[in-house]
Amino acid sequence: RLVSDWSSDVCSSDLTSSGPPTRVIVFTNPRESRPYFDMLRDRPNSDVSGVFVWQREGGTMLINDGSTWRGGDRPPLHELVHDLLESGGARIPLWLDEGLAEYFSNATIRRGSVSAGEPMRNHIATLRQRTRIPPAELFVITRESDTYNLPPGQEVFYAESWALVDWLVRSASSSGVEFYAFVHDVANGVPVTDALQTRYHRSLRDVDWALTRYMNAPRAGWTITIPVPQIDTSETLRSIDRATVLYELGHFIAGSEERPGEAERHYRAALEVNPKHAPSLAGLASLRVADAKYAEAMPLFERAIAEDPNDLEVALTYAEALMQDEAGPAAQTEASAADDTRRFRKARALIQPFLSRREEPDFPTGRVMATLGVSYTVEDDVTPGIAALEQARTLLPNRLDL
Repeated sequence: RLVSDWSSDVCSSDLTSSGPPTRVIVFTNPRESRPYFDMLRDRPNSDVSGVFVWQREGGTMLINDGSTWRGGDRPPLHELVHDLLESGGARIPLWLDEGLAEYFSNATIRRGSVSAGEPMRNHIATLRQRTRIPPAELFVITRESDTYNLPPGQEVFYAESWALVDWLVRSASSSGVEFYAFVHDVANGVPVTDALQTRYHRSLRDVDWALTRYMNAPRAGWTITIPVPQIDTSETLRSIDRATVLYELGHFIAGSEERPGEAERHYRAALEVNPKHAPSLAGLASLRVADAKYAEAMPLFERAIAEDPNDLEVALTYAEALMQDEAGPAAQTEASAADDTRRFRKARALIQPFLSRREEPDFPTGRVMATLGVSYTVEDDVTPGIAALEQARTLLPNRLDL
């Protein structure tokens, strides 16, 4: 919640909202994760131990178990912060995004509180031993920059980004009001130099001096403590088969929208293991929908529904596909087609049986209510759809089509 507040000025006490859950894929063998990291970073031999990608259905983390690149539990916490920032709608520079993730990556989680801000000795050592990136250059580095992607510059980039966030937090008052305001300004397009002057009365020279202090002298221990509410941390473990593993990886790749051929390869590999695997059949169908090949998609959806009529994700994806470009985040206003009524009513029939499961954990209430509400737009009486759309709009404020 703290990171979300800092990033977007959005504060919510509802910790049980129906936002999409984050999928976490943990690799026990780094050699198995490397092809996926290389694909996502679009370069061979990517020197990363964890990646977070925000997709339409929520975030996905890929991390290596027991990774020591940033130490211990740090990769999961680092990627979790990226998840919080993305879900909060933040659009901040890369240095601030990664700096916040690093700052909280060595947080200590206790019952009732989280402590962060301990010195990160690997970053301090890097700042002492390596040539620094001038602040003006650091502020404009993007994910496509070699400095961010190649190991020599990457270490310095992370170290400086962490140190700057640490310095900004330490330089703010106990309420953090300066830091909140600074992040808000930068997220809304204010140049970093202007935000520094307005909120901290500091210049680039002050930033450079602050980084020099991290290089030349050991930092005194200093932390912030954030109270957190009591939440249910119970978990349920279950084994999944190889077809499901291949499907999950294919689903992740499909969401990146850059490697549809790789997504299809994973789905087909899953179907070789289990020809009746409903999610993989629906996955293939979704790829056809993305190419507007509805005639090819619908038989695949029908096969998926026949194999597992109780799979909510399959039914919901099929229902969304039936309404084509007239529903969803990229919806367009179009003249009614002759078969709209048939398709929309079929979409409604697909999801109505699942409404009795709304109390289940992780039930995608927003998506279900959105699909249900839009399905009524073909009827003479649209009243039943209004309440569903109002609920969906509250739960999915970024879905402008609603």
